[in-house]
Amino acid sequence: DYIVTPGSRYTLRHIIYNIADATIDSLLRSAYLPHSGLREGKPFSVNALHEERNNITAWLGEQGYLYFNKEAITFHVDSSRHERLADVIMTIGLYRRSSSEPLADHPRYYIRSVTHRSPSGKVPLRARTLDINTLLRPGSIYKESDVQKTYSKFSRLGAIRATNVRLSETPPLTAASRSLGG
Repeated sequence: DYIVTPGSRYTLRHIIYNIADATIDSLLRSAYLPHSGLREGKPFSVNALHEERNNITAWLGEQGYLYFNKEAITFHVDSSRHERLADVIMTIGLYRRSSSEPLADHPRYYIRSVTHRSPSGKVPLRARTLDINTLLRPGSIYKESDVQKTYSKFSRLGAIRATNVRLSETPPLTAASRSLGG
């Protein structure tokens, strides 16, 4: 037999956000953080930090951040200053494609073009049907949910046996290439 007597819970006193990428910082502060479950005055929980990390990662995946990885988010918790109060610093670091490349802002992706192809060369559906079932639209921001919904819609079509959404990365548009119609 064991008798466990839990101590008093820690409460979140301060949450400080240290976000190196200015665009992500602005997006999170304006649209995500006002609705975050991690708030000052709430009970501290390691599970809540993990959940916040997963939620931010999923949310950024809907904001064009195709390669954002939850490992970019770290938390530092200081509970030594005040009794039963915890201060949390959430840091989001910069992006590095490989160890040989410098740190940079996280790339944000937009859909440049959408092409429907078939192994036979002949797509078995009308263009309108393909368009209605494809949620990826040229000029729109990349959203993971649009990819998943497109898979779902195509899986319901009887004329399609398998669907593969293949994304290919192209260099970002510059002001010069936009004026040239790139």
